[in-house]
Amino acid sequence: MADQLVVVENFTQWRKAVKELDAGLDKELKVGLKAIGSKVTTKAQAEAGAKGLLKTGDLIKKIAPSVTQKGVAIISKAKRESSPGTRKFRDGRGRSRYAGKPFPYPMVYEYGGRGGSGSRAFLAPAVQKSSQLIMSELEKVIETTASKAGFH
Repeated sequence: MADQLVVVENFTQWRKAVKELDAGLDKELKVGLKAIGSKVTTKAQAEAGAKGLLKTGDLIKKIAPSVTQKGVAIISKAKRESSPGTRKFRDGRGRSRYAGKPFPYPMVYEYGGRGGSGSRAFLAPAVQKSSQLIMSELEKVIETTASKAGFH
């Protein structure tokens, strides 16, 4: 489930046109987009910390920007070993572990248990609070890329 909180119309087509014009420009554009994502990532990490989501630190460490042809997303790849209620066992270090398949627990915080908005959401609020920053930084990245392509 990906919420589009800041939308740039025709972004995919624009990226494709830049890539066709000069693949090197597209790489520079991707670097600029990742830099914007990194700034929002820092805000998401602060938001998660402010909401007390610090138990192991894994959730905050694994928040990262992801740049694709369609856009930039702020994601958390942290996984919990399995859902509570499954059988526990001791690992080689003497820590309790759950048997079962890992699951992406940050999404439970973000969207709640049934697909709504979670009370401890940290990704969406960070993007919402950063929308002005995102748009101004995106404008700079686009201007720089267009300038390097010879468009003034």
